[in-house]
Amino acid sequence: MRINGIHFFGAAALLVAACSDGGSSQDLSLAVQFAACGGGDCPDDGEVPPPPAPPAGVTCAAFMIRDVRLDGASEFDQRVWEPVDLLDPATSKINLLQIQPGTYDRVRLTIEPQEGFRPGPTGRKVSTILCITLDGKQVEYRDDTYDTFELRPAGGVVVEPGRLSHFLVTFDLAAWFEGIDVSQLTPDETGIVHINERSHHELQNTIRDRIKDSVDAVRGDD
Repeated sequence: MRINGIHFFGAAALLVAACSDGGSSQDLSLAVQFAACGGGDCPDDGEVPPPPAPPAGVTCAAFMIRDVRLDGASEFDQRVWEPVDLLDPATSKINLLQIQPGTYDRVRLTIEPQEGFRPGPTGRKVSTILCITLDGKQVEYRDDTYDTFELRPAGGVVVEPGRLSHFLVTFDLAAWFEGIDVSQLTPDETGIVHINERSHHELQNTIRDRIKDSVDAVRGDD
C-alpha cells in the first residue's frame, strides 16, 4: 500500500504516564497521551516517545475515551469523556486525573461515541475517526463502535512519588487498510471517500475488526 506516493509503515503509539509531586501523602497525576511516529523509529518499551510526527498521509486519528480504569495494588476507575488525538496528544485533558502510588498491571480505556465529536457528513455521533490518503485518494473513516482497549504492560505500571512511569502500545495504522483497493471506492462531491454506517459499510466492519485486533495483540488473558 502506498500513501502519498510512498510506502506506509507508520504506527501510532499510546503513552500512558503517571507522575507525582513528591509529597508525603500525595495523589498522582495520570497523563494518557497519544503520540505518532513513522517508519522504524517508533519508540520501544521503556523509551520516552519523540515529539509527535504524524505518518505521511495521516491527517487525523482520534478516539473518544469514556472511562479510564487501572487495576493492581489499588483500583482506579473514572468516567472522563475526553477525546484523545493520536496526532496532537497535548490537547488531551486526561492528565488531570489523580491516582494513588502503586503497581498497576492492567489499564482499560473504554471508547464510546459522543454527540458532537467529529460527526462527519451523516451527523451521527462517533467514537473513532481516521483521515488518511491512500493511493492518492482522501479517505475518512468514522465509527460509532463501543469497545474497551485492555492493556497489560510487561512488569506493570509502577507509580512512585516524584517519578514518571510510562508504557507504550503500538497501533499499526497500515494494517487497518491492508488489501483495501480505494480506487474502487466512490468519493463524494468533494473527492473524499467516506467509510461509515452509510457509505462502504462493509469496509467499516472490516476496519473496526482490525482496530480491535491491533489492540488484542497487547491484551493479556483474563
